[in-house]
Amino acid sequence: MPAQVQAQAQAQAQAQAQAQAAAPAAPAAIPAAIPAAAPAAATATATAPPAAAPNAAKVPAPQGLYLARQGQSSLAQLEVWFFNGPRFVQGPRAATLGAGGAFDFARAETQSVGSTGTLALDGDRMTLSGPARPATSARVDPLPSSSCFRWNEGLFCPAPRFAAGARLQGAFASAPAGNAPAVRAVFMPDGSYELVRTTPAAAGSGRAAQSVRERGRYDIDGNVLRLRPAAGAPTALTLVPFDDGTPGPAPRRLFFGGVVLARE
Repeated sequence: MPAQVQAQAQAQAQAQAQAQAAAPAAPAAIPAAIPAAAPAAATATATAPPAAAPNAAKVPAPQGLYLARQGQSSLAQLEVWFFNGPRFVQGPRAATLGAGGAFDFARAETQSVGSTGTLALDGDRMTLSGPARPATSARVDPLPSSSCFRWNEGLFCPAPRFAAGARLQGAFASAPAGNAPAVRAVFMPDGSYELVRTTPAAAGSGRAAQSVRERGRYDIDGNVLRLRPAAGAPTALTLVPFDDGTPGPAPRRLFFGGVVLARE
């Protein structure tokens, strides 16, 4: 009997291995997850990081578009940064993200949401400075087994890109955020979309909630989403797909022109 039981167990294990091998592999384009915020204790010590040692290892300069999460903020409060050599832009608009990953720094200097400036690396310390911001210097802490890094209490991760002509399918919505308008976007693989922006009712004013519905066609190129509504002027938004660790089809969330949407 023990030999028979052992043979049955071996047969079951072999069948499970064959089933796993036959299962389709996960798509390679699934975006990397945004790691959780640092614990409070680690954040507190990061406000005044020690100076880099004379022989501190030099960290590579960030390059390209990044998703940034500050301190203990939630995934609903992300922003984008763009780095290229000694220059950076905080909050670049989609109009500055050209086709194929090109970037218009001259345009970004007048259209960015945040600030622009230059960066300097000295060992493991990075200093950012610009016309509209004081110089800020802090240690760069790369995350193990990741392309993300921590700097000045912020977490920076390379922004995943869509392939040119990519399509989305499904509904995505923003989380409630006080008096901020709620956003819900539905994308279809045929290139059509529906976008609803709802302004919540104002307490004590007697004003009811108001919704504006928009339908049209969309195109995606890298991190740029171009919307062509059936009525109205076309618009372009910065679009970044990313994973939040929840089960289900990718992407789980979208950075959608400054608002984070979660898949419904």
